[in-house]
Amino acid sequence: MSGERMPRVWRGDAIVVEHRGRVVVMDPRGVPSVRPDVVLVSHAHSDHCSPRALRAMAKVPKVMSEATRRLVDPHGRLPNVVTVGHGECVEVGGVSIEARESGHVVGSLQFLVDGEVAYTGDFALERRIILRPAEVIRAPVLIMEATYGRPSYRFPPRRELYAKLLGLVREALEEG
Repeated sequence: MSGERMPRVWRGDAIVVEHRGRVVVMDPRGVPSVRPDVVLVSHAHSDHCSPRALRAMAKVPKVMSEATRRLVDPHGRLPNVVTVGHGECVEVGGVSIEARESGHVVGSLQFLVDGEVAYTGDFALERRIILRPAEVIRAPVLIMEATYGRPSYRFPPRRELYAKLLGLVREALEEG
């Protein structure tokens, strides 16, 4: 990004990035005050996207994984959705977008915008039973919106969590 202006980034009901004359909105929970060229949805949790906000931006292309789309829009009525998977690159709204695994939940992605701005959403660096860990994306600008970075979120080791989960499932099955 030498010689270029750094992106302008702010947060309201979404994370908004102005870069190279384009506006990219990430994980909107409401309708931003500026009209975006593209919307990126990292995953389907309500603290990262609102179906109502996505519907309000009907004419704006929205990039997300197929799994996220099915969770956010189970009837397939949301217009202008571009689905991407891990490792895929697309150009949408004049913006180059590369999708990478985030390892958080099924369908969760990180995005690399124009090869210069990385956005993580929530992520996990550990391998889990059904999810690959997040890839570390190297970029001049990194935007992390990660709920689990707060000190109040301290989880036991995965082995303990899995044992508790299996115990709960066995108990529920025994109870019918």
